[in-house]
Amino acid sequence: MKDKEGVTRVGCIWYDNSQTELLHRLGAVKDGVVQYTIQGEDLTNEDLGNIIRKAKRNWPEPWKTATQYALESRNFLGTPIKEYYPERLIKGRIALIGDAAHVPAPITASGFNDSLIDAVVLVECVRSGIEGNKAIEALSDYEDQRLGKVQRMVQSGMSFSRSFGRDR
Repeated sequence: MKDKEGVTRVGCIWYDNSQTELLHRLGAVKDGVVQYTIQGEDLTNEDLGNIIRKAKRNWPEPWKTATQYALESRNFLGTPIKEYYPERLIKGRIALIGDAAHVPAPITASGFNDSLIDAVVLVECVRSGIEGNKAIEALSDYEDQRLGKVQRMVQSGMSFSRSFGRDR
């Protein structure tokens, strides 16, 4: 991809969930809530050195050189990833769907699809009406159909994410 100056740029993603403490220390994550994406200049020389050493250990060529260059030039972003495991999808006459209800790790590649499925299932559940107690019954039916499935999806992503935190 060419930038504004016509220079070709390559983008890649390095997923490393062992940097949680760093993200908290920098304030990018506070009380479990993502606040912002860090940039190269946000890191101290010591933190940057630690990440460069890790990159040298973990990446083969040519990615090692590219990663090292991006780090040393401080031309990178560090985006915290938040996952949300739902305990429920409804309360009274209110139902949550999609990202409001469950946030899987991007690695699952299923968040958008499951959000659409939530909407379809909710429509099917309320199709016969929502007068009186029918609303509570319909929403309860929605939660019965979707909660276990979205919990498994989020848990799957969390388990997969944790596997990337091992330092080699």
